[in-house]
Order: sequence, then C-alpha cells, then structure tokens
Amino acid sequence: MRILREKRLNQELINGVTLTELRDKLYDEMNLLQDNDRLLQAMGAYKDIKIVEEWIELENNN
Repeated sequence: MRILREKRLNQELINGVTLTELRDKLYDEMNLLQDNDRLLQAMGAYKDIKIVEEWIELENNN
C-alpha cells in the first residue's frame, strides 16, 4: 500500500507542487474529512502526510 501512496504523491510533485504545499494541502484535506466524520479517509490522508514529512526530512538532511 505504501508504494501506491508514494506513486500517487510523487505524481503530485511531478505536476509542480512543492513538498510543503503538498503537506499543507493534505492537512487541509484531513481536517475537512474529520469535520465531516470521514474518519477512515482522514486516516488515509494522515498516512500520506507522514510520507510527505519523511520526504521533507530527507530533503532537509541532504
């Protein structure tokens, strides 16, 4: 599953979105989903956020 998430997130980056913009977009999406009681989908968005944060950390360490 993680590989599929990474491929989908990578496609966003190819389309010209920065990692920080992607993370902010995912946080907004997660909050909206939580507000509408879409908890399972919000958990999916949270997993995406964690992957993007790992990528940001790797980018900062290089």
